[in-house]
Amino acid sequence: MTSPRPGVILYCFNLDQMVAFYSTCFDGSEVARAESFRSLHLGTLTLHLIQSDEAKPDGQPRTETPLKLSLPVGDLDLASERVRAGGGQLRGERWRWELDEHQDVIDPEDNVLEMFRRDVE
Repeated sequence: MTSPRPGVILYCFNLDQMVAFYSTCFDGSEVARAESFRSLHLGTLTLHLIQSDEAKPDGQPRTETPLKLSLPVGDLDLASERVRAGGGQLRGERWRWELDEHQDVIDPEDNVLEMFRRDVE
């Protein structure tokens, strides 16, 4: 028997748009679906996207949430291009912390997350 993956639930207004964004930008693969939700594997994490009319974006970054999704990427430049092409935005400048280079991202529904690349030196 395998252990379940750690996961996070993200309520979203436009389910199809958010599935496309996380699949394209972070190599997500769909593993479950129903009318109002999708589950994507993003590396070792499962992202559960659940449609909710209450999650309608208002054009302002959602910084009030105490949780921030942090996703590894192999190439920050390529991931940045994918984010922009997928309807997201880069937020602020890149920064370094320990062995990682980080970039904050705002997804198409104004959720703030970060992507990072580990330096192998």
